[in-house]
Amino acid sequence: MAHIANPRKVFNFRVEILGVDQFEVQKVTLPETEIESVEHGDTNHKIKTAGQLTFGDMTMEKLRPSPNSDIHFWTWLMAAQDPDLGGGVLPIGYKQVVIVKEMDSLGTFTLNSWLCTGVWVKKVSQNDLDRTSSENIIETVVFSVDKCRRL
Repeated sequence: MAHIANPRKVFNFRVEILGVDQFEVQKVTLPETEIESVEHGDTNHKIKTAGQLTFGDMTMEKLRPSPNSDIHFWTWLMAAQDPDLGGGVLPIGYKQVVIVKEMDSLGTFTLNSWLCTGVWVKKVSQNDLDRTSSENIIETVVFSVDKCRRL
């Protein structure tokens, strides 16, 4: 009889951000990594070579806990651009490092990890408030990412 291995599950992950409760994160969409294709040549056909490397945004969905208990992402957003002050702090003050880890089935060993640097909050949104719905309030946070690499 063949041995069937337990498949890896997408729900077993951890997020490490300074000052944020990592266990409230429900979903993470890692940034896409893309190399621009540059066409050039002066013959009868074009040659493609690698251009600039770009990284997409990272998105996290997290549970919104009890009132006023978690305003970290709003504070982080306002550090980058505060409408009351007419500006924000220097990038060194709001860019942080985020580590996303895929864990084994027991949650003890890291199988894969991604190190994202130059991360800052770009957008914070929540789902609609609805008296006829019983779902949890989920806060969606979009991060700008300078670099992301798989460790």
